[in-house]
Amino acid sequence: MTWMSLFKIERNDGAGYDESNAFVVAAVSEDQARALLSAPLSVEERFDGGRGVYAGDEGTRIWADPTASTCEQIAESSIFEEPTVVLRDFHHG
Repeated sequence: MTWMSLFKIERNDGAGYDESNAFVVAAVSEDQARALLSAPLSVEERFDGGRGVYAGDEGTRIWADPTASTCEQIAESSIFEEPTVVLRDFHHG
């Protein structure tokens, strides 16, 4: 059984209305955490950087781009066995 580490991924520029500002993600690596947040809602949105499964109006690209967001491992292990979003900081408009 593989226990997931916890990563905090936060935007560098802050969030506007209907945008996510940060996430805590259970994953085995930073790459896996960023990939989870960058998952598109549909094939079309995969190519235009639009809303994602977890991303708001900010789009998915910001979460995959290490120059647009920071990623910090905040725990080496957790109770999670599968990659998942644990917490979402969202600025409702």
